[in-house]
Amino acid sequence: MASVDNEQLLYGLDKELAEKAAAKYDPVREREAREFIEIVSGSAFPSDNFHDSLKDGVLLCQMMNNILPNNQIKIAVSKMPFKQMENIGFFLDRVELLGVPPHERFMTIDLYEAKNMNQVINTIFSVSRHAAAKGFQGPLLGPKLTEKNERVFTEE
Repeated sequence: MASVDNEQLLYGLDKELAEKAAAKYDPVREREAREFIEIVSGSAFPSDNFHDSLKDGVLLCQMMNNILPNNQIKIAVSKMPFKQMENIGFFLDRVELLGVPPHERFMTIDLYEAKNMNQVINTIFSVSRHAAAKGFQGPLLGPKLTEKNERVFTEE
């Protein structure tokens, strides 16, 4: 039996998928994403647990407020689940404004219920690349975003 956060027992295909996702999880990428969020947001993680620290969406919103200063998010600091998910939703709205494509964005449930923390980390990396491409002067995670380089050929 595999377990997700020791709350729900998984069997069959769900178990296999959870094990596959766990095998892909890279603690080095998590550490890099954590450092990026702390630097850009200006706030330290409240706990050592990556998921628990991001679950309320506050750090993510603070990060986006610094990346997009002209499009501030009103952050709700609350223990209420709907407010926490609302923060995550606001973050994802700003991620879309930044130009991160849909396949590089996580869904609220991926973070809130820790369903796909790999995708959460991928989104943070993508935010870093897209922010840098838009002129943000913060740290860069992963490779630089490619730029269009059209070539015009003449007939000879």
